[in-house]
Amino acid sequence: MEKLLAEVFGHGSFRPGQRESIQASMEGRDVLLVLPTGGGKSLCYQLPALWRWRDGQGPTLVISPLIALMEDQVEAARSKGIPIETVHSGMHWSDQKEALERARSSALLLVSPERVAVADVHALAARVLRADRHVSVAVRPHPAPGG
Repeated sequence: MEKLLAEVFGHGSFRPGQRESIQASMEGRDVLLVLPTGGGKSLCYQLPALWRWRDGQGPTLVISPLIALMEDQVEAARSKGIPIETVHSGMHWSDQKEALERARSSALLLVSPERVAVADVHALAARVLRADRHVSVAVRPHPAPGG
């Protein structure tokens, strides 16, 4: 874990809660991690996904409701050399289909919740991801009114 943390993410150590969350995920246990904005939640699914992918286990599916955040994470992951794809409602269907096909050789596939419910996306994702694959759900609450 520490080797990937340093070589890919450029960090010398984990933040509080990250190591335990990542270890539990890598052991196949369920994880509920609550951290503040900027607390390092993304690393907690990106590092295990990259480890699994390098181990030949295929892509990890991440369901994330904020398209802007997904796009930021894709850009940041790609800048680190992490193979990642995204599918969301702001994309043309042909681009979604191409992203799902590219996801076969990616470490991560980020999908917005409304795309998971679409039959065509669901069928394509099922072909890319076997049922026993690790699935991460990234829940980002909307700000409170006025906040």
